[in-house]
Amino acid sequence: MIRRSTLLLASLLVACGTEAGSDDAGPIIIDAASDATADTGGSDVGDDLEDAGDDVADSTADTADSDTTPDATPDAPVDVVPDDTAPPRSCSADSECDDGLACTEDRCDAELRHCVWSPLANRCAINGVCYARGDSRPGTPCLVCAPDTNTRAFTPRAAGDECDDGDACTAGDVCDAEAVCGGEALVCNDGNDCTVDRCDSALGCVEDHRPDGVACDDGDACTEADACFGGMCEGAPLGCDDGNDCTADRCDAELGCVSEPLTGAACDDGDACTAGDTCTDGVCGATEPTNCEDGNACTIDLCDPFAGCSYLPNLNPCCTGTVSICDDRDPCTTDLCDPATAECTQEANTAVCDDGDACTVSDRCEDGACGGRPRTCDDGNPCTADACDPDSGCTFEPIDGGACDDGIDCTTGDACVRGRCLPAVNECTCEPHFGRQAVKLTALRIGSGGRPGEALDLDLNPSTCSPPTDCSDGRHNALGVIGSFVNPSLTESVADGSLVLVLDIDDIGLNPFQIAFHQGELDPVDSACTPADGGCRYRVSPATLTRDTCEPVVTLEATRAGTAVSAGGRGTTFPFTLPFGDASVTITLYDVRFQGTVTISGDRVTRLDGVLGGAVPRAELITALSSLPADSLPVDPASLEGLLRALVQEDIDVNGDGTPDAASIGLVVSGVDAVLTGLTTD
Repeated sequence: MIRRSTLLLASLLVACGTEAGSDDAGPIIIDAASDATADTGGSDVGDDLEDAGDDVADSTADTADSDTTPDATPDAPVDVVPDDTAPPRSCSADSECDDGLACTEDRCDAELRHCVWSPLANRCAINGVCYARGDSRPGTPCLVCAPDTNTRAFTPRAAGDECDDGDACTAGDVCDAEAVCGGEALVCNDGNDCTVDRCDSALGCVEDHRPDGVACDDGDACTEADACFGGMCEGAPLGCDDGNDCTADRCDAELGCVSEPLTGAACDDGDACTAGDTCTDGVCGATEPTNCEDGNACTIDLCDPFAGCSYLPNLNPCCTGTVSICDDRDPCTTDLCDPATAECTQEANTAVCDDGDACTVSDRCEDGACGGRPRTCDDGNPCTADACDPDSGCTFEPIDGGACDDGIDCTTGDACVRGRCLPAVNECTCEPHFGRQAVKLTALRIGSGGRPGEALDLDLNPSTCSPPTDCSDGRHNALGVIGSFVNPSLTESVADGSLVLVLDIDDIGLNPFQIAFHQGELDPVDSACTPADGGCRYRVSPATLTRDTCEPVVTLEATRAGTAVSAGGRGTTFPFTLPFGDASVTITLYDVRFQGTVTISGDRVTRLDGVLGGAVPRAELITALSSLPADSLPVDPASLEGLLRALVQEDIDVNGDGTPDAASIGLVVSGVDAVLTGLTTD
């Protein structure tokens, strides 16, 4: 029994070594000498030894679970292969010692014939499961496999080490001194009044939309009646018109309405008996009385501050009521009457008159006849036949065919093609240089009338506006009457990418700065980009650049005051393509201006909204529309021409001779940020 007792004691010492010795007890050895039976002469030694091994395993498990024994790894069980999967305790070859774990080296001690299991480098074998260095105990990220410390039990990570507690509602997770992973509660606040913020342990912060119509604050002082719609706070534009002609009214996103006093601008002081009303430091004042002299000897001329000029009959033998008996209805004669005899005489004058001929300008009376100097109808384009119609004025018929000269030395074989002088050979080379950023127009339509937000004051005269039945505050949009049949095609063309208008901005941080207008196309390398989202890349048409220098054809000087932007003015032109179904027509806008607002992030414009205004000679528009296929127009060409002549008035003086010769147009536009990459291949 000495041998049996000795072996039992040895087995107990091996088992106890895991707790009483170092943190790593080394290889696991569970067996009795293969010759125990021979040495003791008893056949029951192997059975006793097997029982002893079972006792060791049970004892070890009990020790590991005991709360009375201090342990650097709380509740970490000692690494003993369970009995139901353990290989034989005695062995004669390594193959008999397979414990089924890929992370241990299984061998049979040749001398003692014991199975020995040793964890491989950088691996742990814990409770019959393999772990790699750094693997966490399931559900306990602060207990890890640390082979340098212990290969058969999890080791606590140092307090302060980063971890992940698996809860998306905590942040900055770290291990504490008790090997517990935890973090600070996540604060969910997206700053949006239109969401209810909460935290989901699996998803993290979640924003639920408030019901549409709930009041909110979008943080923009230029909106009012803010309310939630689709989880976003939106408001109606704030009206900043203070009713004072002598202030420039605008809205600042932070300050709200701002009214800056004007000096020198025309105004109306509300007194019909004053003239030359002018602003001085924001106050409207008159410079002279209203001249009510009508030159009619048969009237008594009066002025009422509210009604203005009025004329009473003059009791005179030369008059019938307020009409002279000597009136010959000729504007080029001054009618005289002798009150004593009622005898009439006429004298020739030099008064301003109208000879009824649209091909003359500056009409005046001379030698009793009304006449004027010939109107100049040269548009400077060698590929249009310039003429004048006595009824409508200048006409410019496109020429197709025939030689021309585009004025560029590096092109040859120039010929007229549908009103444009194009070269057969273009040897011009230049590299376009774009500004720091661009804005692509995502919305474009003709305004519905001459109202704020739909048109601009193109002649800078607040006392005039058009169309006369739908205008105010000096704004002009005579072509607003064609919006109903142009806008559907215009909107569709912008949406499907067949009409691409891009504004090239040299530097929004400068004041003034330059805005160039281009037509182009989406860069094919960016075909998956959604233009409305912004950031898309575009190529511009060479037709919008001069061939020899690559400078933009259309450039407007712009100024910015906060978010308000103004650009263009007298003398600017912009060739513009209007779509009509499957066809299109190019017209030229004159005296182009832009007024609107921008949203700026950093040094880039992320959004632009406003009105682009200009004027088109009515005759040019009629000629251009007449060149379209009949099936692309809403009515036949003859009827359309009649409508344009009847409904569209020429309200803007483009050539500066004092006579309106073009019809105004207001284009309502919106745009988002874009990038220019080069030229199209057309």
